[in-house]
Amino acid sequence: MILIIWKREFADMLRKMVALTLIVIGFLWLSAIIFQWTVSLGRVWVFRGDYYLGHIQRGTVLHHRVWLFNPSFQSVHLQLETSCGCTVVTEKNSRLTELTLQPFRWQKLTIRIETTGLSLGNQQQAVWLKFPADSRAPVLQPIWVRFYLEKPKVQLPDWFPKLPE
Repeated sequence: MILIIWKREFADMLRKMVALTLIVIGFLWLSAIIFQWTVSLGRVWVFRGDYYLGHIQRGTVLHHRVWLFNPSFQSVHLQLETSCGCTVVTEKNSRLTELTLQPFRWQKLTIRIETTGLSLGNQQQAVWLKFPADSRAPVLQPIWVRFYLEKPKVQLPDWFPKLPE
């Protein structure tokens, strides 16, 4: 009798745990879609490594933040290469070209893109994580920032006469 009651309680608890697990997974999945969370799983995990910024006006300076994580027991030395001169990787307002990630540590990077000299239309800028930096055949892992570049809207001065509509 006690065994039957215990089995019934265990089954009820198991059903509740499965339901809760499915709710949490669904919440994480929806959050990933809404906030464009992406995780690139290579030797270094890159969070928000593929991001679409939408429609941007030419002349805007874009800032995109990514997080790197080293899941290994050894530190990883990276070289950071950009796809063009308009893209710069910074950390605490200083330009980065190399980086060493300690084991099980996070590193926040900011990608800065100057859009003044870029052509109008779809744009795709890349930052390449190159590791190991001293290898003859390095492994490349990209961080993509995509956007659509538009003409800037012209702002007329306040004293300029308005045209009738």
